[in-house]
Parts: sequence; structure tokens; C-alpha cells
Amino acid sequence: MRDSTIVTEDEYNEAVDANRGWCPACQEFTRPETELDAEDLDCPLCDGQNVVGAEAALSLYLIEL
Repeated sequence: MRDSTIVTEDEYNEAVDANRGWCPACQEFTRPETELDAEDLDCPLCDGQNVVGAEAALSLYLIEL
């Protein structure tokens, strides 16, 4: 199991409000216009296909607050 990345509650809430997706490879919110429950989308920074929505990142334990 991967280690989760700790993000602040403010960072998480901003990502939810802006519909930004989390890239576990980059370990940051990288993708705009991402549904909150999306999975396996492309990352504009690393070109991987592993971006998930902010809520999905939290429920999959990729991030923690």
C-alpha cells in the first residue's frame, strides 16, 4: 500500500471547490476540471493516467488531512 500524502484542509477544500484532480505520482493537485469521483485520468505534468478526483483521493487514502 502506498503512503498517503498529507494535505491541509484548506488545500483539500480549494481542490474540491475548483474541481482539481490529485496525481499520486506528482503528489499534488494537478488537473483542472476533474469530477470529484473521477479515476485514471491524464496528468498534465507527468503524462501519467492516474489522476483521481479530490474526494476519490481521500477515500482511496492517497491523501489525508
